[in-house]
Amino acid sequence: ARLTLRAGAEHLAVGYYEECARRFPNTAHSLEAKFRLADFYFDKEAFEQAQPLYLEAMNEQPNAPRTKEALKQWILCLYKTKNFARAEIEAKKFEELNKNERASIAELQYAAGESAVAAKDFVSAERIFRKLGKDYRDTPSGILGDYGLGKALLIQTKTEEALETLTDIPKRYPKHPFLHTVYLGLGDFYQAQQQWDNALTAFAQVAKDSLYDNNYRLAVRSLLDVYDRMGLKDRALALARHYVARFPEDAKALDLKLKVGLLLIDLAQFDDAVAHFKRLKPSVDATVEPEVQYYIGKSHM
Repeated sequence: ARLTLRAGAEHLAVGYYEECARRFPNTAHSLEAKFRLADFYFDKEAFEQAQPLYLEAMNEQPNAPRTKEALKQWILCLYKTKNFARAEIEAKKFEELNKNERASIAELQYAAGESAVAAKDFVSAERIFRKLGKDYRDTPSGILGDYGLGKALLIQTKTEEALETLTDIPKRYPKHPFLHTVYLGLGDFYQAQQQWDNALTAFAQVAKDSLYDNNYRLAVRSLLDVYDRMGLKDRALALARHYVARFPEDAKALDLKLKVGLLLIDLAQFDDAVAHFKRLKPSVDATVEPEVQYYIGKSHM
């Protein structure tokens, strides 16, 4: 499962993890498989699938070393699935019983702030994020408060204070792993404002990393879109081909395969476009096949 996941065969990896958990119940391997499955779904933002797996893992071996981590992740899933009332209750219990787990408590407070933003309760959101940034100023978790505050201010179009807060984060927390999320947020803002050079710089900060995680995928797709909008079709084409080759089973892979063909048309490489769409046609379903056939005809024309 680990090898196939590393090779990009995600569906196959999930199958192996599920088989491991099924065939070897109540073992360390089964527990590890459930944790890895839950983490996989959590990273994919499939929180409804991750939530029961974290719960199963906790119930299977309550005293396992990762149980506290699983509990925190389960509560985060409650927030992400908008079960805010239950999440608040469980978060308070977690904080009372695990006062030394400051990093985990900070994550839960950040999730509470995000839930306030989702409910458009910006007064509460700003209060939560400012307190989080202040309480954890001298720790790595302080970045969560600063980023949450910057994002909440942007949503309220308090642009000047928001950008001041967000652009100060890399200076305050250099090389922090959460910086990828910060750069993605900045890139989205600059892209919406059509500040293309700033958007490229922000997304490139994430894409130059070789972790190939979900942030990397978002950054590459965003870079591709910015290159396309700027008319840099050859760079967009190279990125689209790289993405499809590196993540063949990604949910966005088909869209980017279509994008490769459209970029070939934009670059007037019509023979290559025809060949590309003909190779693609047998692998698509009946809803997409007419679109592919149309692009073949358009390329011939």
